Amino acid sequence: MANYRFSFPTPIHFGPGSRSLIAEHLKSQGFKKPLIVTDRGIAALPMLKEIQAGLSQSGLKPDVFSEIWGNPVKSQVSAGVKAFKNFGSDCIVGLGGGAALDVAKAIALMATHPGDLFDYEDEKPGARPVDGPIPYWVAVPTTSGTGSEVGRSSVVSDDETHLKKIIFSPKLLAKTVFADPELTLALPA
Repeated sequence: MANYRFSFPTPIHFGPGSRSLIAEHLKSQGFKKPLIVTDRGIAALPMLKEIQAGLSQSGLKPDVFSEIWGNPVKSQVSAGVKAFKNFGSDCIVGLGGGAALDVAKAIALMATHPGDLFDYEDEKPGARPVDGPIPYWVAVPTTSGTGSEVGRSSVVSDDETHLKKIIFSPKLLAKTVFADPELTLALPA
């Protein structure tokens, strides 16, 4: 099967082995220290080590934030922002299903924007605008069907009330998607 490239409007590299394009893509953009944002389930699988190794072998210095489980909550985003800043990351690789990709988007937002995540809630009266730069991030989906890799929103729940909040901005779009069917979990034959 061949690799294909198309836009939706995010450029998408689709095909077996497209994950091998991530490192060179990030390097071509001038990045050196990606933070891989993934969930606990993916963190335990060989695919994470493979992605890390591919980035490292290309001269990048990746770190991993994998404290995502279940539906994403604000405390996971806050911990991810702390990891992004502590590591000195300059970009994000979102690896996983909708939860990991939504947290990756929210980390990117809050790494450069002031206040509380829910200050940016869509349609909240007086919501803060997403008007600053967002760290470069790419999506590597591992599930089929959520569409989070090409979505402009992040759905995150409040830790205490469990109410889902939507953070929306075209700036939250991934810069590039690497959709590799060899990484897709739970795909029917």
